[in-house]
Amino acid sequence: MQLFCGPPLADVASAWADRVREALSREWPAARTAAAAAWLRAGQHVALVPDLMDLAEERSLDETITGPLMVALHRGGQHAEALERCAALRNQLIEQVGDEPGPPLRDLHACLLRRDTADT
Repeated sequence: MQLFCGPPLADVASAWADRVREALSREWPAARTAAAAAWLRAGQHVALVPDLMDLAEERSLDETITGPLMVALHRGGQHAEALERCAALRNQLIEQVGDEPGPPLRDLHACLLRRDTADT
């Protein structure tokens, strides 16, 4: 899923390049999450797991990353690992933010607990 490496415009030193790099660094996680959703729809869950694991490490409190990771793990036969990811995120959110995961992640967790694969 990785199309490039390194910071954008790495060889350009200017205020404009700095602004562009900053803007792209804010947009990059959302773009990776959208790409992950497309890969999941295409059935590429096994190939997607390593990239989502890396992204989940970078953005450990981001539910929009943990959800697709849980689906990819579940579809790849790693059901227990998918549930563990949700539990770990829940614990982190409670400890660091004082809040529970939102409804989409809670609903996904419930589907996985029921082994209801229609919604995953």
